[in-house]
Amino acid sequence: MIRFISILSIIFILFINILSAQEGKPVQPAKSGKADKTELVSEELQTEGQKLDEEIEKICKKIKDVIVNYKLTQIKDIKVLPYRTNFNIKENYIELEKYQLERDYFFDDKITGINKTIVKIYLSGDSISKIESEIIDQQVGIGYTDRVVIIDPSPLTPGTDDIIFTQVKRNVKMIDNKKLGEIKNNRVAPIRNSIKKEFIIPHINFLYDSLLSIAETYYKGIKDADAMLYEFLKKSTKY
Repeated sequence: MIRFISILSIIFILFINILSAQEGKPVQPAKSGKADKTELVSEELQTEGQKLDEEIEKICKKIKDVIVNYKLTQIKDIKVLPYRTNFNIKENYIELEKYQLERDYFFDDKITGINKTIVKIYLSGDSISKIESEIIDQQVGIGYTDRVVIIDPSPLTPGTDDIIFTQVKRNVKMIDNKKLGEIKNNRVAPIRNSIKKEFIIPHINFLYDSLLSIAETYYKGIKDADAMLYEFLKKSTKY
């Protein structure tokens, strides 16, 4: 799972880097006689994007259901967590953090980098009002950090055009509050759909799987403790 998170982070940062590189490049007009084909491709991309939006919305609703059905905000003593995972319940949000340490090729005890994925799920009653994610690549010793902050201000409503991205690369802000709907999505560079398909969906699936695992492990522990109590009490009736 940790390697998977790292791969997701790398893929996403590559997407953002491509986007940064393409900023300011003029869009070439379609050549004569190819307008119909261009329109068809554009329509196909739009249809694909809508289907991806529906899948994203469906996963976000599953995340909400896990939080509500397992009453995650009311649990105060979660002791068993997945490897290299931190889980915190704050006043109005749930925070999940996964991290991976990069080690020197020759000296395994020397840490050269830290990769983190931090997700904050903001709650309003039994609903999710916002999901804020931060992907961090910190190079120890070199003194720079790459990070991308992603804010979904309406995760339970249809459409993803309002998701906002901010990228800082080597301590320099490269992208500032850019909406997903503003990111290129044409037949040459279908970056918007690629971000949905290859980052957002795996990212929120990881979030769903992690929350479900934490909840099920917690309640299984309660069940096991209750069973042990029952067995102990039942044994006492035989002596």
